[in-house]
Amino acid sequence: MIKITNIDLNSVNLFLKEAKLSGQVSRFRTRLIKNIDAKVYEIGEEERSIIVSNGAEVKENGQIAGNGSKETFEKISKELTELRQERSIFEEDTEGQFSKLYAELCNYSELIAGEAADGYDKLMDSFEEGGYNEPHT
Repeated sequence: MIKITNIDLNSVNLFLKEAKLSGQVSRFRTRLIKNIDAKVYEIGEEERSIIVSNGAEVKENGQIAGNGSKETFEKISKELTELRQERSIFEEDTEGQFSKLYAELCNYSELIAGEAADGYDKLMDSFEEGGYNEPHT
């Protein structure tokens, strides 16, 4: 099991989608991407729900609009911040999936920059926090 802060899911996903991996580890990565994609969609729906339930709306450009008071927008902002700071939990689909993916990424030699580099760092922290840096017998 790994835990990733919701606000970090997009950068982790970006790294995983750009990573050059092969064979079994590539399949393990693809399974994790599918789970992260589903969680990102779910969080987007929760964000829209928070906004709408507080009497506002999301415009096409992503801006929050409405006739609410300053307090309403502060409440929306607080709830969205709390949601983004929550940690999502991801389970292995296959035994050894995360330990093998972690081991492969420890030796990853491709150049990584920008948001993808941040995603790599957050993902590796999540693996280590989950105990996947320990030898499994």
